[in-house]
Amino acid sequence: MFTESLGKDAVTIRSSQLPRTIQELAARAIGRATASVLRLHRISVFVGLLFAALASPARAEIELPVASPQTSIHVRADGGRRWKQGEYDVWHLQGNCEIRQDQVVGRATEAVLWVDRASPHSGQPTKAIVYLDGEVTVEHGSASSTVGEPTNAAKLTGRTWLGR
Repeated sequence: MFTESLGKDAVTIRSSQLPRTIQELAARAIGRATASVLRLHRISVFVGLLFAALASPARAEIELPVASPQTSIHVRADGGRRWKQGEYDVWHLQGNCEIRQDQVVGRATEAVLWVDRASPHSGQPTKAIVYLDGEVTVEHGSASSTVGEPTNAAKLTGRTWLGR
């Protein structure tokens, strides 16, 4: 039969790779467990950051009811200027600006409107993008005059507002 014989150096190398005490065994086990915990921690942090990045932001996403697109838009201000930008007529209004459509009224010290006029015979409404700046108030509806009756009024105030 063949018996394996190890040289002097092989025995030294092999014995140096074995743990000598229970403390060394425990230290190696704790080291492996710590590495596993750290790996799991890194994975959970990564997954948490991924969900946070994919989640939609919850900042100021309050929207007022929309006016009927068939009603006309009335614009009033102390002054302003107008120019063409691509398909849009752009209006920069200044001083006591008021934009009104149906029961929706927006007021501010300054406003910019991008108006996309529909062709006259298309049957499509003209669209407007409105940016209000400075002491902004946007209101929808009016308060009820009857006590105890619910109101459909909504009011938003702030420094700026952007809407359609």
